[in-house]
Amino acid sequence: MPFRLFNNHEPYFLINEELVWELEKLGFVILTSGEFYKTYSNFGLHFGMEIRFWELEAFNYVWTASPQDLKRVPPELLSDIRKEQLQLSRGYFYSESWLQKHGQAEVLTHTDIDTIDNDGEKWLVLTYEGWHSLQHAVQESLMQALIWERLAEQPSSLHHELLPDLPSHLEALVMRYANRFADSSGANCFAATLAFASGRIDHAQSIIDLWLHESPFRRGLATLGYGVTATFEDKSQVTDNQTLDVLVWEDKQGIGQHAAFCLTQDYVLNKMGQSWVQPWSIVSFDDVADYNGILSSEGRIVVHRKF
Repeated sequence: MPFRLFNNHEPYFLINEELVWELEKLGFVILTSGEFYKTYSNFGLHFGMEIRFWELEAFNYVWTASPQDLKRVPPELLSDIRKEQLQLSRGYFYSESWLQKHGQAEVLTHTDIDTIDNDGEKWLVLTYEGWHSLQHAVQESLMQALIWERLAEQPSSLHHELLPDLPSHLEALVMRYANRFADSSGANCFAATLAFASGRIDHAQSIIDLWLHESPFRRGLATLGYGVTATFEDKSQVTDNQTLDVLVWEDKQGIGQHAAFCLTQDYVLNKMGQSWVQPWSIVSFDDVADYNGILSSEGRIVVHRKF
């Protein structure tokens, strides 16, 4: 079974209005950035691994194209559009030097793979059709290179056997999920935290793969008997984490941005985002204390404890 790296509609982020005009003349519908953000949640579930649009430089328009759509676009126009993706650091573009570094340069020799030249260097343009043209072994090798690069961006994870003794129900959950990947993108930190807070494998199975919003997450905690016991604006103040505690990172507006579940005083069960390539991990609290710079930006950590 081939690896699913993305679905068959690829997003192209655009700044140049002349490119937008040319696409519209070809009959394509182009979204403004504002229109795109209204539907971004569904987009994120499909493309969260490589296209992290929240990290892109400013863009004004989005064109979503199928393989058939790409064939309708004149080569020169398509090349200009792809070069704009490089300028924006969109993702799914890999330089020849990156491929050589990771032992993947052979991919450039495949006849069904798209490439472009930019500033004197050849770039692989990984498209839906190009990906599915590769043999399984080539897909696996390239996927491993991408995964290892993404894992290097995340806090180191502790093997569960190095944890001190846990309550039996927690040990079962840790054995089942810790240091594993979700089957697909969508599973996020709120779902992981609530699943572990439930304390039961059968309940966790129904929760952990969800793309869970903040509101149902907080309702779930309340149902389980959790309540707020402390609020901290500096990680040095967080010195009394207890097993079963839930930590919620809130921005300065009080909106929950992240959550983690305390396995011990020093280690939490954590998921860094909603992409499948971000595993459920056992990480040191110190490594995630200032998650996404929240504490550094006038945010806070709110401790929820089960009563």
